[in-house]
Amino acid sequence: MKDEYRGIPSRISALRHSMNEFLVHSMRKVGWKEISPSHGGIIYALLTYQVLSMKEIAQKVKRDPSTVTTLVNKLVKLGYAEYEKNPNDLRSKQVRLTEKGRELYDDFYSISLDLTNVLLCNLEDDEIESFMRTVRKMNDNIKKV
Repeated sequence: MKDEYRGIPSRISALRHSMNEFLVHSMRKVGWKEISPSHGGIIYALLTYQVLSMKEIAQKVKRDPSTVTTLVNKLVKLGYAEYEKNPNDLRSKQVRLTEKGRELYDDFYSISLDLTNVLLCNLEDDEIESFMRTVRKMNDNIKKV
C-alpha cells in the first residue's frame, strides 16, 4: 500500500465534517434551528416509509438503537414526530411524522439536492460512476471484517 493511501480514512472523515457543516448552514438558512443533520436519516426514513418501529429506523439509518431513541425522542418533543402503538407487537412503539414533520419535505429535498450538486460539480460522469463503485467496494470490504 502506498503511504499516501493511509490518509484515506482521514480524508473521508474531513469530507463528512464538511458535509455536516454545509447541512447545518443550509438548515439554519431555512429556519431549522431545533434539529440537526443527525436527524436527517430518521426524517428521510419516515418520509419514505411513513410508519416505522424503532428497530426498523435503527436498521434503515444504520445507527445504534439507543442513539435512534434519543434522536426520535427529540423529534417527538419538538412536534415533528409522534409515537403510536405497534399493532403487530403491543410491547413496542412505531413512529410517524406529524404534519409539522411532513412539512419539512420541500426543504429537506432542496437541501439534499444542493449538497449533491455541490459534491458533484466539476466531476465528469465517469468519475462519479467510478467513485460510486469504489465506495460500494469499500463498504463491502469493511462489512466483511
